[in-house]
Amino acid sequence: MRVYVESNFVLEIVLEQEQHRACEELMLLAETKSIELVLPAFCLVEPYQTIVRRNRERDGLRKDLNSLAREFARTASIAADAPRLREASELLLRAEQEAKERFLDLRSKLLDTARMVVLDGSALREASALEAQLELELPDAIVLASVLADAASRPAPSLFLNRNKNDFDDPDVKARLMGVDCALILSFDGGLGRVRSALNKVPVDPT
Repeated sequence: MRVYVESNFVLEIVLEQEQHRACEELMLLAETKSIELVLPAFCLVEPYQTIVRRNRERDGLRKDLNSLAREFARTASIAADAPRLREASELLLRAEQEAKERFLDLRSKLLDTARMVVLDGSALREASALEAQLELELPDAIVLASVLADAASRPAPSLFLNRNKNDFDDPDVKARLMGVDCALILSFDGGLGRVRSALNKVPVDPT
């Protein structure tokens, strides 16, 4: 069974969001060849940019916390609480480091496990058309164009798991995906349920 995922699948695992366990189970299924996990190569760039942006924002917050800690340490009535601010700063630093490590580890696993859909000129032209026709942001249009082109070139029932309801929960988007026999599932938990159901229906070879 083919399962398409995109940037928010990566971020779900890296940032340990509420459905990350479903994503991790899908990774295990891909590693054991129970499913074919497919990811537009473009979707390994977006999460990195998100992590870098978050780290920059948190670096600023850590500097502010450390500055406040020094200020509070000089104020007799609250000096005893100043270490709490330093602890919060250290927590932010640890969170940044762990998220980066998880991203690098996941990227390595995806490169070994998932099939990458290469972004070429044809996909970019189609993305430009989808951007105008469906009023999508360009990154979302690139993802959709990549999935549509790949699914059309490899006819077989497939799933596209994506939590981006704001842009993809659209009748026209769903219709285009169904045109290439690809069902859109707007939840990783729901997608895992569909995958489990499909795998349980696979006939067992009596030999």
